[in-house]
Amino acid sequence: MDCALESRHLKMENAYKSLGISIISGGSVSILGVSCLAFAKVVVYRKVCYMIATTVANAMIVSLFLFGSLAHLVGPQEVSCVVGLF
Repeated sequence: MDCALESRHLKMENAYKSLGISIISGGSVSILGVSCLAFAKVVVYRKVCYMIATTVANAMIVSLFLFGSLAHLVGPQEVSCVVGLF
């Protein structure tokens, strides 16, 4: 998927506007769906709930904050896919 914008900052802004809501809604629905296991009486189900919820929360944090920061720093600058700091 190519973006015709020149600046990496504009490209990341476009990515957040188009994909950010999908990441947030997908992660929220996953955490909400698995949260019913937190009220189970079986300990294994509760542990699975916490494991899946923690994994999804970490994936959301990394995909929204860490990847976005790295793409702002070293993402492609022009229309071509040349990656570098400057």
